[in-house]
Amino acid sequence: MPKRYWLHRVSHEWEVSYSLLEQGLLSTGWPSLMGTGVLEAALRGDKNAFKKATAGWGPGRWGFWNFSQFRPGDVVAVPLFAKEFAILEVTGQPFEITALAGRRFQDKNDVPIFAREDGLWDEAGQFCGLGFAVEVRPLRPWPLPRNLADAPLRSRMKMRQTNGDITDLAASVEQALAAKEPVSFQEALLEAAAPALLQVVEKRLDPDSLEELLRRYMQKQGASRAWRPAKNEAGKTEGADADVIAEFDDLGVIFYIQVKKHQGETGDWAVRQIAEYRAQKGRKEDYTYIPWVVSTADFSREAVQTAKAKGVRLIGGQELARMLLNVGLERLDPSL
Repeated sequence: MPKRYWLHRVSHEWEVSYSLLEQGLLSTGWPSLMGTGVLEAALRGDKNAFKKATAGWGPGRWGFWNFSQFRPGDVVAVPLFAKEFAILEVTGQPFEITALAGRRFQDKNDVPIFAREDGLWDEAGQFCGLGFAVEVRPLRPWPLPRNLADAPLRSRMKMRQTNGDITDLAASVEQALAAKEPVSFQEALLEAAAPALLQVVEKRLDPDSLEELLRRYMQKQGASRAWRPAKNEAGKTEGADADVIAEFDDLGVIFYIQVKKHQGETGDWAVRQIAEYRAQKGRKEDYTYIPWVVSTADFSREAVQTAKAKGVRLIGGQELARMLLNVGLERLDPSL
């Protein structure tokens, strides 16, 4: 069978799935399908048996089907946090996670994880919702910055489903495997300029000016209205806060943004502030609410975990600098 190229996410139960990936195991969820014979049917390529066994599971079941089709020699691109990714080669066939019974792992928080005959469990008796895995090996050391991928591959890494066949992008994946530097002139410029711009931002802007910069950025991106709510805004309870709000009426989207001028790390308090603000304020019908935390620093492990749990987008200093460069600086600076 010809080699196929896949994209597969490991964001489900990420604290454990990332740890397994570091040990050569690419995982997926669906623990309720363990012991049902569904994997065996999928491995045989029996779609009729698969459809019958998973009737009522919805379109997401085809993500499990795709995973079951991974075969030795296939190549998998795995999007990771912080605009990074990995490129792996499949070295075995998918199997139930119960086959690991007796092995001990640690998640990304150093919590012991035990593989038993009924799945993965932590030492506190909490079940981990990973049901299946496949052995893989990295084709080059990871994580890789996404600027090593060309535009079609970067775009495909944004797809919302768990996985998909990207054999049509085989050349893009192979190019990323060989790349030693950003693949486009624009990416090379951004890579070189972003650190210098971030230094200027850190030196020249105080917290108030940084909030204003983010307001102008959203305005330039086409916001119908962008403003900085009062610090003592009415109806806001303790623990909830947003520094910038931007409405995009044509898109039906409202951004709530918490802005932090920090050095070192930004902790999870900022994430909790913006998540609580969305919970209190996000009640306008027919709108989607998107919470961001933007910081000149990196984010702590706790912040990443809380953001994942609460659906908050984190934008660190380097990404902030790239955003500013991409949008252009000519109308952002006056009077800051």
